[in-house]
Amino acid sequence: MRAITCEELELTGLMKPFSREIFFGDRVAVLGSNGSGKSHFLRLLGGDDVRTTGAWKLGARVVPGLFAQTHEHPEWIGRTLVDVLWHGEGGRAARTGAPRCPC
Repeated sequence: MRAITCEELELTGLMKPFSREIFFGDRVAVLGSNGSGKSHFLRLLGGDDVRTTGAWKLGARVVPGLFAQTHEHPEWIGRTLVDVLWHGEGGRAARTGAPRCPC
């Protein structure tokens, strides 16, 4: 089952077009130098409006989630990333039991 499909996806002005399929269970590293578009790419997958060309889509049962480098959530103060991901944040995924994207 596909989790993410990218076809000639380019973040305008940041990276060259690429095509890739990522399947459930795959482990993926997003690597690149400072300013190369890593955070923009992850924000795109998380649902933010990012300028792109090409196409991308999430799998049918993928629910994106994004833990930003600089978050502003007072309810997370003093909690570790593992704690937030393991115990949830009390949002939709926690209420519905929806699967979370391990992005």
